[in-house]
Amino acid sequence: MINKQVIGIILDDHKFFAESFAITLEHNGIVDIAFSFTDPIELRKFLGQERDAAILLFLDYYIPDVNILQTINDVRRIHNSVQVIILSSLTQVSAIKKILSCKPDGFISKGVGLSELADCIATINRKQQYISPDILALLSETKEESLIDLFTHKEIEVLSLLIEGLNIEEMASNLHLSRNTIIVHRRKMMAKAGVKSITALLALAIKQGLTTKDH
Repeated sequence: MINKQVIGIILDDHKFFAESFAITLEHNGIVDIAFSFTDPIELRKFLGQERDAAILLFLDYYIPDVNILQTINDVRRIHNSVQVIILSSLTQVSAIKKILSCKPDGFISKGVGLSELADCIATINRKQQYISPDILALLSETKEESLIDLFTHKEIEVLSLLIEGLNIEEMASNLHLSRNTIIVHRRKMMAKAGVKSITALLALAIKQGLTTKDH
């Protein structure tokens, strides 16, 4: 059986980085040949012409005006055996989780060294997902989900007034809502945050840096 040629592709809006990364892949024997792209449209055209090739696709997570999660779905539709590896310097856990929801084959930091890059490829070749240790550390350190992501805009307003120390009647007057509506918002926020008291909710909000000055 003849092994397929392995093609490495990097999509990044910084041309110098993309070209340098492609050279690194090829020079170190990680792939047989490498190409760099800054335009997702050109990338999709290329993939359409290489449907039978073994492809390692490295994608920068943040490219202006490009929905990279949609791009992942697009390239998999065009080339169903492409192996997708996300390159990113993200530290926001919510963004990392969004990426992982698309089940990339690999997720590595932009500051990765050749040794870890080789580990990533070897893991993927064993049909296993690779996630950089520093990214795993971020995920393990953050147990609770951000209240900003959990709460509606109105709930955030109520929370801000809670932090200021307003009581139910004062919040109702301030937000032009009924007393019962404020109580319902409080109950919903406690349920979403997984706490059983307003005191615990306030402690969690302060811990996450949610102050009236910021929100």
